[in-house]
Amino acid sequence: MLPALTLWLTLVGAQPQPAASATTPEAAELKKRARTEFDAATALFAQHRYADALAHFDQAWSLRPHPSLQFNIGKCHELLGHTPEALRAYREYLRLAPKANDREAVFTAISALERKLRDQGLQQLDVTVDQPGATVTVDDADLGRAPVTVALPVGVHRLRVVADGFEPYEKAVLLELVQFVDLAVSLQPRAPAPPVVIAETDAPKVSPLPVAEPRIVPAPSAPVVVPAAPGPALQPRARVWTWVLGGVAVAGAAAGGGLLGASWSSAKELKASGANRSRDTANSLYVSTQTTGLWSTVAFATAGAAAVAAVILFFLEQ
Repeated sequence: MLPALTLWLTLVGAQPQPAASATTPEAAELKKRARTEFDAATALFAQHRYADALAHFDQAWSLRPHPSLQFNIGKCHELLGHTPEALRAYREYLRLAPKANDREAVFTAISALERKLRDQGLQQLDVTVDQPGATVTVDDADLGRAPVTVALPVGVHRLRVVADGFEPYEKAVLLELVQFVDLAVSLQPRAPAPPVVIAETDAPKVSPLPVAEPRIVPAPSAPVVVPAAPGPALQPRARVWTWVLGGVAVAGAAAGGGLLGASWSSAKELKASGANRSRDTANSLYVSTQTTGLWSTVAFATAGAAAVAAVILFFLEQ
């Protein structure tokens, strides 16, 4: 690690700069601030405070980028257990310094980290966006602002990148164990909404109403009288209830006469038997006389009521 840190200082000092910018106060100030951040990172790294050292290395990179800084950043991530971030930094280091003296050692470190991800069924996804401030989500999980490095299970994942003023970018990304995915996203500006143009319309033309020619309406003809069809002839009623009640009256009178005769017969027999009759026979004749007499009265009353009703209905049923 220490040779890499020393190399950073050597390369910064030897890095070619334009003649005008080399002597500008701004360039000198940036170089001074970058060296301060680097010195602080070196001291913290020696104390095994890798998270604090990483923050100062990142700050130094933002002030004065140099390939060896990416190696130092990757080493901090590796020691902190940030496997995807370490891989990203190491690969960026080799991209910026393809002829670095320690490139073989860096390749070996990359292979070990990739094998570590594969053993966990994971693969690395790197997303860079050409617009600063773009936010990245994978499978609806917010990963923050680009660039983003994340280790995900192998398979298909839904990537979405959004930024103000640009069309959202969406893509299905397939991660396989054999190869990491480094995706560079270029956002397209959102087309401005077309202005709403209200066209001037001519006033509606009012057409003159057509003048209708006078029509001669003929006088109404006399109404046609249609004679009503003759209805069915009314048939006299048959006085059904009159005859029914008349029959009841006749039947009641006949029944009353019969029962009355039976009552008289029982009474005559009761008188004629004299002292020779038994008590039971006398009682039986007496009961028969009373019963037939009562029913004959009922029959005559029914016959009389039916006769009166028949006479009334005779005049009502016409």
